[in-house]
Amino acid sequence: MRENFILSRINTYYRRLRMLYGLILILVNFTGVSSWGFIGHVAIAKIAYSLLHPSTIRFMSGIMGRHVGVSEFADMSIWADRVARTEPYKWSKDLHFTHKGKSLHEFVMQEDPDCLLSSLTHFAGVLIEPEYEPNSVTQPDALRFLIHFTADLHAPFHIGDEEDQNGINILVYDPVSCLIGKKTKTSRKVSLHSVWDTHILKIHESRVSKRLDDVVDDLISSSKKEKSTLRGRLRAIRDNESIAEMCLRVAEKSRLITKEVGLFDHKGDPVISGSHLSMKYFDSACPIAVEALREAGVNLASILNRLAAAIEL
Repeated sequence: MRENFILSRINTYYRRLRMLYGLILILVNFTGVSSWGFIGHVAIAKIAYSLLHPSTIRFMSGIMGRHVGVSEFADMSIWADRVARTEPYKWSKDLHFTHKGKSLHEFVMQEDPDCLLSSLTHFAGVLIEPEYEPNSVTQPDALRFLIHFTADLHAPFHIGDEEDQNGINILVYDPVSCLIGKKTKTSRKVSLHSVWDTHILKIHESRVSKRLDDVVDDLISSSKKEKSTLRGRLRAIRDNESIAEMCLRVAEKSRLITKEVGLFDHKGDPVISGSHLSMKYFDSACPIAVEALREAGVNLASILNRLAAAIEL
């Protein structure tokens, strides 16, 4: 009995040590970018690429003037974050989110992109109509923007309103301080928006003791298998909806996650500045973020496949 007790304590110690190591990686790998973090966008790109038709890859390769393999596609997915604060792309900085969450049911897509939602139909239009007006970007840029912003659309805290400001003004203790139970008055704080964008996938890695690459491989496998199921056939029916309709549907879901999960702790109390996020908060948040990652990849592939098919008609 005593040996079992000792072995149990040793296993508990190593689990905690593994968790601590994973949490330290959060800080080591923190990128400070504006959406999903580089690892999230690359993960979504890998899922989407696995579901692209060969004709879609040819379509993208023709636009880019070179073959678009999975590594090139992944690099294209993070381009919009890299250029957002540089000339001549500073105008694109505000397209990574929208404050129009409360009025989604009244939202009308604009020809000229002024937020995340309207940018998607705009860049889709540029890709299928080279002479699309108003057209202020090249087709290669439009493709890279479309890939990135489709992923952003699925990221909680990117569809917000004036009230919550996409979680940017809610400063909480960083996840390392939260989950190892150590915080002081000088502990680092990050925005709740940043927790969901750049920390949560690393937290998931540490919780499941599995690298994100392996998680993505599992998501790719499940997404491919789903095609032959009833659920997959029902999902395919959605391919008949327009890109604008898909974007609005996804935006509503992202907004719901933000309002019902992101902004409240496990007791149902609002997360406010100075909050210490609990393990139970991440018990709810991590699976939702991973599912959003999978859905982003599936929907991105659907959009690109349909655009390529429209060109062939």
